[in-house]
Amino acid sequence: MCNIMAKEKKFKVKKRFKWSDMVIHGLVRLFNRKPEAIINLSGAPLPKQCVLLGNHNGSKGPITFRLFIRDVYMTWSAHQMCERFCSRYNYLYHTFYRQKYGYGRLKSFIKSVLLGFVAPWVYSYGGVFPVYYDNRLVKTYKYSIEIIENNVPVLIFPENSNEGYTDILEQFWPGYLTLPKMYYKKHGIDLPVYCLRYDKDPKRITIGKPMYYNELAKTHTDEEINKMFLDYMNSLKNVQANIINP
Repeated sequence: MCNIMAKEKKFKVKKRFKWSDMVIHGLVRLFNRKPEAIINLSGAPLPKQCVLLGNHNGSKGPITFRLFIRDVYMTWSAHQMCERFCSRYNYLYHTFYRQKYGYGRLKSFIKSVLLGFVAPWVYSYGGVFPVYYDNRLVKTYKYSIEIIENNVPVLIFPENSNEGYTDILEQFWPGYLTLPKMYYKKHGIDLPVYCLRYDKDPKRITIGKPMYYNELAKTHTDEEINKMFLDYMNSLKNVQANIINP
């Protein structure tokens, strides 16, 4: 259907919300009910310089984090969603709705057209920037470091969702580990990494305690560290803690 060459969107660090973000926030909020709780195990606000790991839980995870975690942060997203309409449509139709959700052709077509059309505004509100799967991945790390240097956290969704979205995550792609590694090499700062978990029943957000990649790397391999983050994310599903009202 679409064969127009993709054009990369110009990257810009999002440091604050604009008036247009508030309009989009209000519109999206109409279709998303408030979580029953936001549980913060760290006991403190998220720092300005950190890495956040989130779970998708379909499309609800990214939307709920953006609506109810009021800090400004920027998010990794498939690069196709940061390009022209044809790239967005093809990714949504073939990968997101047909492959991951298993929707039929008509439903996938309708949803892909609608979301493909509004995505630039929603993604601008969400502070989205592209993650690549080839040698351009270095751009993603470069952008991420620049964002954190500007005191804005970076949110990454590392789960393997090729076969769809699951409540209990089975695998993390380990590429996110390169970010705290590179940042430490450049600045000598061991960035805290927080797991953010969204659950539907009951609907809530759980913010885990900070973990530090470079400290863990002194005694563990990357494979072991990746598994530790995965297991910790899954452990947040049924955690009990003091509740901070959203």
